[in-house]
Amino acid sequence: MSFDVITQELLDDHSCTIAHIRIEKWGTLLFDRIYSTGKLIDSPVFDIASLTKLFTTTAILHLITKGALRENTTIREIFPEYPSQFHHITVSSLLTHTSGILAWYPFYTQRETPFEMILQEIGENHPLVAGMIYSDINFMICGKIIEHISSLSLEQAMQNLVFNPLSLEQTTYHPDTNRTIPTEFGNRIEQKMVEERNLHFDGFRPTDKAMLGECNDGNAYYYFNGVAGHAGIFSTAEDIARLLSLYVDGHTPAYISSYLIAKATTDQGMGRGYGFQMGENYPHSGVGHTGFTGTYAYLNPKLGYTISLLTNRLNVPQPRAIQSYRNAIVNEAISLYSI
Repeated sequence: MSFDVITQELLDDHSCTIAHIRIEKWGTLLFDRIYSTGKLIDSPVFDIASLTKLFTTTAILHLITKGALRENTTIREIFPEYPSQFHHITVSSLLTHTSGILAWYPFYTQRETPFEMILQEIGENHPLVAGMIYSDINFMICGKIIEHISSLSLEQAMQNLVFNPLSLEQTTYHPDTNRTIPTEFGNRIEQKMVEERNLHFDGFRPTDKAMLGECNDGNAYYYFNGVAGHAGIFSTAEDIARLLSLYVDGHTPAYISSYLIAKATTDQGMGRGYGFQMGENYPHSGVGHTGFTGTYAYLNPKLGYTISLLTNRLNVPQPRAIQSYRNAIVNEAISLYSI
């Protein structure tokens, strides 16, 4: 089944209104096509949601490579003012989601409260647990670490550490809305999540208008003013492919050491590398990450594949899971270009 047929089924099923597929192998472009139910936009810019974590990871690994940070640096060494129960948590456990921190909390329900004070409350009400818990809070803290080590705002630090050095000219926290793809109609899903926790927030964006150029993630948008370590970045399929290419076997280790590349792309336990995930969502022994808005990054370091698969799955009346579509595209790509 061709990419065209697989993707047209997704559009016909009203699972998104636009999809961009870009496939490279060992840096050679094999396929690049945009599908849309409306007007096509050249090099569309997407709210990549949690794919932001791969960019944050890249900044952290670059800082470690340059000696400004260590894998085993603890929160206490950087932020002694943070809750004592978090002090032993290391940079590596943040990157692998093995810190034991709560998976999610709507910081914006306490918009005027300092970050460390909300962390104190979280620590008291939700003790750390053993194992892997995928937590946005891990990467919020990573963003804070980047700011602290660089002595810059996170936005400027990411520009200096990642966007500029890697020539990611279309990656930003504040996109040009002329090329930006619309995402969710208000925070419909997060509203329910807040209600389920018996919390209250009266500042949600209206549900009768699609977001455009504003990140969907509530914490990134309402609490961090659009710039956070876990979400907030807007990017293109091309720039995501360029970022992923850093992690393909045989790269030049000057920017990130080969040792850390291996830590990122191999299982450090619980199905997580540094920033990257392993498992059934990444067929053929691949690694990658997903984004809540419908974005997906796939990397196969051994076979040389990078696949950027960007959709706006929340820009529909009833959002649904699209992982089967992602796996189908990966399977088709590796079958088609395996020679």
